Amino acid sequence: MTTDLAKLTLNNGVETPPLGLGVYRSGPEETLQAVSMALATGYRLIDTAATDGNEAQVGEAIRQNGGERGEVFVTTKL
Repeated sequence: MTTDLAKLTLNNGVETPPLGLGVYRSGPEETLQAVSMALATGYRLIDTAATDGNEAQVGEAIRQNGGERGEVFVTTKL
């Protein structure tokens, strides 16, 4: 099930979903499952950070469930 939500337009013209899943303090297996489920239910924004230690699992879940390149917006921090 996907839901069409209004998008937010950034100053550079890029549109981003207004709601996303954050994976802070989420373990590797939990991250893979949570991101996969979020994508399956219509989330298109995933928020992570290098210090979370789960960016590989976010990427794997997107590869498995994300659809076309450019459909998923990933934010990260250093």
